[in-house]
Amino acid sequence: MCGLVGFVDFSFRSSKDVLERMTDTLSHRGPDGTGCDLFQGNNAQVGLGHKRLSILDLSELGRQPMYSADGQYAIIFNGEVYNFRDIRTRLLEKGYQFKSESDSEVILYALIEEGAEAIDRFIGMFAIVFFDLQSEKILLIRDRVGVKPLYYAEETNVLLFSSQPRAFHMHPAFSRELDIQAIAEFLDFGYIKKDRSIFKSVKQVAPGTVVEVDLKTRKLTQQRYWSIYDYFSKPVLILDFEEAKKQLEALLIDAFRLRMVSDVPVGVFLSGGIDSTTVAGILQKHHSSTISTFTIGFESKEFNEADKAKKIAKYLGTDHHELYCSERELLDIFPRLADIYDEPFADKSAIPSTLVSEFARKHVTVALSADGGDEVFAGYNKYQKNLQRLEGLKKEKGGGLKKMMYNLIYQNMSGLLGYQSKIYSKAYSQLKYLNAYPDAVKMMVSGARTFGDRDLKSLLGSGLNGHLEEGSIPDFGQGELTQLLAYDYNDYLPDDIMVKMDRAAMSINLEGREPLLDHRIAEFVARLPSDYKLKDGITKRILRSINHKYIPTHLTEGEKMGFAIPKKQWLETHLKGYVDEYLGDDRIRRDGVFCPDYVKGLSKAFTRGSGHNRVWNLMIFNMWYQRWM
Repeated sequence: MCGLVGFVDFSFRSSKDVLERMTDTLSHRGPDGTGCDLFQGNNAQVGLGHKRLSILDLSELGRQPMYSADGQYAIIFNGEVYNFRDIRTRLLEKGYQFKSESDSEVILYALIEEGAEAIDRFIGMFAIVFFDLQSEKILLIRDRVGVKPLYYAEETNVLLFSSQPRAFHMHPAFSRELDIQAIAEFLDFGYIKKDRSIFKSVKQVAPGTVVEVDLKTRKLTQQRYWSIYDYFSKPVLILDFEEAKKQLEALLIDAFRLRMVSDVPVGVFLSGGIDSTTVAGILQKHHSSTISTFTIGFESKEFNEADKAKKIAKYLGTDHHELYCSERELLDIFPRLADIYDEPFADKSAIPSTLVSEFARKHVTVALSADGGDEVFAGYNKYQKNLQRLEGLKKEKGGGLKKMMYNLIYQNMSGLLGYQSKIYSKAYSQLKYLNAYPDAVKMMVSGARTFGDRDLKSLLGSGLNGHLEEGSIPDFGQGELTQLLAYDYNDYLPDDIMVKMDRAAMSINLEGREPLLDHRIAEFVARLPSDYKLKDGITKRILRSINHKYIPTHLTEGEKMGFAIPKKQWLETHLKGYVDEYLGDDRIRRDGVFCPDYVKGLSKAFTRGSGHNRVWNLMIFNMWYQRWM
């Protein structure tokens, strides 16, 4: 795992010193090596910088930027292509020769040989910058799911790119104008959605996308090379449950095996849930040596799964490590969030995710997590709840009346009652999901919103244009569950879960790998019948069935707790000083981002026991604003 950075300067005003300072902002992503090279082309300066975390071929032969033997091509790369040895064999047969044992060199020559079509062979997670010095073209490439981040900023006569936006602050051409729509998205959902950034000039390369930069014409073109939608759109596979389970298990075994490829120690995050125990169980049985597992326990039984994980680890025979952390240790991470996440990010599980990453890093350099299991196999309870609500509304004669009541309360009465009113708050929370009836995705997304259009307009003023999208998915003709899974895989998974884990792990030089996000698994499961994933209240039905081959049911039964913190309690006690500081009237007026009167009203509502999610998101944003603006 590494950090990459660079620029294309059409005005020829950048310097290597600027490039080095940009690169140094990513030292946390790669402490094992630095590379910075500046090219003077016919049409632009090109700077390529790289921070290396050595995982494969620990020698200097793995240094980046990396060049082809003839010097015509260069690459900087973040991530892992796990099947690189198979690709290398193909290239050797075509006459290519290699100096190193790294996947970076294989990727370089694969792109030289096949261009962007080579990506179809890559199994892994990757952000790649590929520079053809002769044709003066650059490819910015991001993996299918969006596990690895890749940002770019279009400024006057300059294009910047980096693994994280923090590097852009070091370039004098970077304009830090905020995107009001992105602020609204963050406040409503707790993260910034799709290819947007908190800055107007900054975008993300979308998952499964190649952005081509032509230095001669200064044009950027995008091409989507992979989308989960393509697989949800295909006909459902005609497989009985046992045959589907057999084929899926073979895919899981191969995906997990590939992610153990490393020249440094590898471990597994283990909780008591189906996903992580499946990863640990399959690896322990099919891997040649004992695997290391890591879990953290909490003082509060409400959030503690350490005992459950310990029993599972004992049954499997893993080399198990556990850390019982105090509330104080969790709270100590909170002030660091604005630096770790260099864009506003409000997912509260970022705190325990950072803590377990720090714990694992004391023992290993690579850690496998089980992220993606809920989105691929239908694990979230919200899927079942929304499907039940939708079915009830379809049958209920009063559905239209309830929707009319929602619109009356949400669109009109909030101004009269005030958003802090308990009457409004209760009615809104119970009826808001009806606004989008009968669309399952819009219902789910509407129910997840923290503010809503009216309050965002009051908070942000006239700079906010229109309303936020509440979820739009093509009709695959496979039912509502497919719609919900496709939305979360394409939106929530890359924009929240992957951001959380990348920043948490990389903040302390740990490479995180997500075996359940192997694209072959997603492609296969997308085409399975819906009742293989969710049936009669049983979530992850097919994955559970495989899990039970490796681990007794009594060890995994019970509701998954997940990484969580008592956010409401903390805001009222330990973090009350932060609330007072970051929602204080002087700060709000000085920063000039939010309406002071609205924030005052929200603060009053908070003292009366409501609005905690809104307070949390506003506080997180203002902490970020102080750190980066």
